[in-house]
Amino acid sequence: LGEDIVATIDFSCGTVKCCQLSVTLQCEETELKPGADEESLVERGENPTGTTAGNTEPDRQKSISRVTNYSKHHEVCLGMLQTQVILPIPLHVTPTFRTDVVEVSWKLHFQFVTTTSPELSNEMMATRPTEADEELEWVAPTDIAIETMIWSLPITIYPTAPLQIPQPCGDYKLHIK
Repeated sequence: LGEDIVATIDFSCGTVKCCQLSVTLQCEETELKPGADEESLVERGENPTGTTAGNTEPDRQKSISRVTNYSKHHEVCLGMLQTQVILPIPLHVTPTFRTDVVEVSWKLHFQFVTTTSPELSNEMMATRPTEADEELEWVAPTDIAIETMIWSLPITIYPTAPLQIPQPCGDYKLHIK
């Protein structure tokens, strides 16, 4: 809490060009439905904890879920080989946790606007009449075919140590004359 998520995204190895990038820090609060009554499970000879071999989470259905966006980074990145993303984590938010009743989880929600249009290749560079013949200027097309790819990356947000939170000390007096 209170720190930044810093990421570098490398487009140099891709075969599909990325036109725009959007990253959002999202918090999902989910109210969990209670599992079946333990007594009825024991009567039927089932495991009352709702767990199976290799599964440590109870079998519960998620009922009510609310997603809140906290910070967002949007960038037009056509022609870039790399870009960086910095998303601040507010100090006042709730860290990741799970109880029998509720779960708070965090994710980075990515949206990549991509294109395979041949108009955006390096061959479409046009020369501009300038004093130096080495200078080139790229002319953007008016319409391109795009696709949007959405990806959510789950992350864990830990609480801040109390010593890292700035706290005012002592008494402050202001005298106005």
